[in-house]
Amino acid sequence: LHVFLSFRNAGLQLIDAQFDRIMEAQYEDTEIGALDGDEIDGRMDPNSDFFLKLAEEFKEAQARRGLSPTEERQEICDDDEKDELVEVEESNLIGFDCQSILSLRTNDSKYQPRVIREKRMIKINRKTGIPEGVLGSNLTAENLQRLGDGTGVARISERAADAMSLVSRISALSVRSKAETTEERRMRKGMIKQLRRERRVERKANTEAFKLEKMAQLRSSMNIRVNCVGKPLV
Repeated sequence: LHVFLSFRNAGLQLIDAQFDRIMEAQYEDTEIGALDGDEIDGRMDPNSDFFLKLAEEFKEAQARRGLSPTEERQEICDDDEKDELVEVEESNLIGFDCQSILSLRTNDSKYQPRVIREKRMIKINRKTGIPEGVLGSNLTAENLQRLGDGTGVARISERAADAMSLVSRISALSVRSKAETTEERRMRKGMIKQLRRERRVERKANTEAFKLEKMAQLRSSMNIRVNCVGKPLV
């Protein structure tokens, strides 16, 4: 029999000593517990609730082995407890939220209940340029007279016509008199065309003016941004 002993220097001996202390601290007899099954004592009644429950679960597991996944899910659903319906008496008291109670018990005007309505928007007629509903359903001389200065469309003087806007003059010329002759009708149509041309020119000029003003404001803001140089406080 040959025995080979390795040389243990001081460092290895220190490691061995530390390992032995760790093993003794963590795995001593009082910490390991019972390792032999023969030493485990105690009895349990086979008719106890615990054993009966285990037997029932085993029977169910054996019965489900031959079921398809769908049948197994159905079996599990059938085993679930059914929900119990509970009747709840409906209260006759009116439920209020905090805002409703506050609005009923305060004199502050901002908490008074009120109906929220949408704001009415003014709609402008694209053909006449007049707000809808002002002249009623028909564009007649009487309706235009209500909108104008009360002198009547047929007897508008040159001074009043010059004071009216292009849109108002187009609206006035759009009304045809019952006694209008062919020549008067031709002249009226020509005046309407001329006013519409002037209106288009005016719109184009306004568009160009807005573009120029926008460019001027952009240049001004850029100049201000470039020229505003921060100065040190000290």
